Amino acid sequence: MYSSYNDDALVVLLAILGIAFLIGIVIAIFYLLTLSRTLALCAPQNRTIEPGQVWLQLIPIFGIIWNFIMVNRIADTLANEFRMRNIPSTEQRPGYQVGITMAICGAVGFIPYIGTLAGIVQLIMWIIYWVKMSGFKTQLEQTPFQFSNMNPNPNNYQYQNQNYGYQQPQQPQQYGNPYSNNPYNQNPPPPPPPNS
Repeated sequence: MYSSYNDDALVVLLAILGIAFLIGIVIAIFYLLTLSRTLALCAPQNRTIEPGQVWLQLIPIFGIIWNFIMVNRIADTLANEFRMRNIPSTEQRPGYQVGITMAICGAVGFIPYIGTLAGIVQLIMWIIYWVKMSGFKTQLEQTPFQFSNMNPNPNNYQYQNQNYGYQQPQQPQQYGNPYSNNPYNQNPPPPPPPNS
């Protein structure tokens, strides 16, 4: 009877762990969907990470390392996009400080004694980071594109005559003897008549 009780307890424990794992996966999917949709709202030339690459976070072990890379590149992407759309931001790299703190706590969470504290801090930072990314997504959805620093349509007349640092070569001016062999002198005067 004691063995049967242990077996039942083990089954219940495994069931609870399985349900918790599935709930964790579902929450992670919604979190990564927020990141992916935020990146999808950014112009391709401003992205340092593609929206689909956030799903690499789900790979065991590798996800811990990828979290650092992902947070860094998302911050750069948002900085580029905010700059292009003239969106004011209190952060030079939006979301970076909270995100990198979350990544560090996740990496040291396996260290004995401090792992529990790091795990609690990571959970708090993760929630804050998720809320921040959701807020950035809303900002991007509500802010129209402003092409002040780029050429959205090369055929638009206002961009056709802009000088982008390229200068047309100028013809050298003619100085000195008009009878010299100047390659730009297309019609040189005739030579003087010979002395008779």
